[in-house]
Amino acid sequence: MNKLKEAVVTSPAIRPIDLTSKAEVGLCVDTSYKAVGFYIYQVDEKDPTKHYYVRFGSITMNEREARFSQPKHELYGLLRALKACQYWLIGIRNLVVETDAQYIKGMLSNPGMGPNATINRWIEDILMFHFTLHHVKGSTFPADGLSRRDPQPGDEIHPDLKDYELEDHGPLKFEVAEGTSMLPKEIDEFKNEIDSQGGYMYTLATSVDNFAVELEDARSREQELRNLYLAQENTDETICQFLKATPLIPDLEYKFNPDKREDYPEKQRTSSGLAQDE
Repeated sequence: MNKLKEAVVTSPAIRPIDLTSKAEVGLCVDTSYKAVGFYIYQVDEKDPTKHYYVRFGSITMNEREARFSQPKHELYGLLRALKACQYWLIGIRNLVVETDAQYIKGMLSNPGMGPNATINRWIEDILMFHFTLHHVKGSTFPADGLSRRDPQPGDEIHPDLKDYELEDHGPLKFEVAEGTSMLPKEIDEFKNEIDSQGGYMYTLATSVDNFAVELEDARSREQELRNLYLAQENTDETICQFLKATPLIPDLEYKFNPDKREDYPEKQRTSSGLAQDE
């Protein structure tokens, strides 16, 4: 173990950031439902193909954070990585943030257009850092491994998000990595999918037909669960008869077939409704 520690300490590929150098400093960030993976590197001033690594990190998600939508995951992961690396990045004027910016670019380019105050605050906090956003293909991203790990004993404790007094650096700078064909989405393409836990709707309904589709989906899931229960051995006969004879949600045939409609008690109808029948 001591030899391994000595090898890490003396490795020529690992060294602190040279603040006197004009070479580019990169922060690579990748986020999954398990964790936020990130690392900092600095490009060699004489040979840009060489990178010197400064710091590696991984912040695991709790149960609530793991259920975030993909756009919200990416935004939250970028903010956590920037805050975790703030000490190393203060004063860096040539910072490049490398990430799969499929959703991030649209959100950061439209501050104030998020679905709620929390998302808008995260966007504002991220824009307080001075950097160029570099869009890279997620499937070939080195930070991917750091975002696919479970919590382990001895993990570094990262504080929760807090407000920081930082300088506003203006509009976002953006670049696309060479070989990346899929460009980031415009915010209008996914705006209603950013925060899937902020209310009762995951997407906005555009017509009454949307509710009919949701009802049919719910009926199908209910029927599937009932069939699975009926297929089990030693199922109570009374329950079986109930499940077979009484569907929880009627299918759409009840709406269009007069023979299957249930009579509505006349005494419960309003006078205006009766007048319309006449």
